Amino acid sequence: MNRKECELYHCEYKNILEKEFNYLQYEKGREVIFPSDKTQHIMAFVLKGEMTITYEKQPSVEAYSPQVFVVPKRSTIKIKVSEKTDSLIFYMRFTELNGFCDKFNIKDIIQDPDFLWMFKTLEMKEPLSKYIDYLSYITKNEFCQYFNNTHKKVIGSIFFSFYTHDELLQLFYPINAKEEYFKLLVLKNYSHVKNLRDFAEKTGCSLSTFKRRFSESFGMPAHRWLQIRKSSAIKEDLKNHTTNFQEISERYGFPSQKHLYNFCVRHLGGSPSSIRNGTENTN
Repeated sequence: MNRKECELYHCEYKNILEKEFNYLQYEKGREVIFPSDKTQHIMAFVLKGEMTITYEKQPSVEAYSPQVFVVPKRSTIKIKVSEKTDSLIFYMRFTELNGFCDKFNIKDIIQDPDFLWMFKTLEMKEPLSKYIDYLSYITKNEFCQYFNNTHKKVIGSIFFSFYTHDELLQLFYPINAKEEYFKLLVLKNYSHVKNLRDFAEKTGCSLSTFKRRFSESFGMPAHRWLQIRKSSAIKEDLKNHTTNFQEISERYGFPSQKHLYNFCVRHLGGSPSSIRNGTENTN
């Protein structure tokens, strides 16, 4: 069968190829915002030229060929190309990066709460540099989705085989760091917010962005999560006989003890008094 007759060469797969592997060419002296993605991370390989890269509020770094850097989804990176020469970047979009062996997963690498991260580029070692040269050539033609997935696994395997743990942590840490920072803001502020709009402001997000990111990070809507947390905290305080009902009402933003009573009956199965005495309906 001619490969053009294969369903994996349908036009929709060509579109995927264009999105997953592509080039960016910038003229010398140009200043640009790197085109980040809302749903996928980007791995960028500097094939030619020199440039200054600024990742959000991190200090700027100098980058040149052959180096690689990662742009997490929904990130802002500014590039100023050197006045000396034009630059060429080959990039790959990805959601996960695994090797051929299931024992290696980038998510396992970046789980290091004590790591002090700053944005830097990473040298492309010879195996990676040679493979990217090869990949940048063959992806000028049409290839199916199987090819795309295979190339990503090869790149993942090269990283796991030729780069140290610290190098991998340096390169891929921001993939996890943005989500962890958002979770940290949520856990720090949830007990002090009046409503979702107030909650969103404390995380630096618009209300719509906050709702989306919250669902992605915690697996449920923000209002539901808040209700569960609030219910659990109120119940714990009610069990503490040294805290009176007025203090609890004020602590959780209820206008009066009547509002606290209604909340407890609706969400905890009984009045504040019955919960404190352990006689609430737990069914």
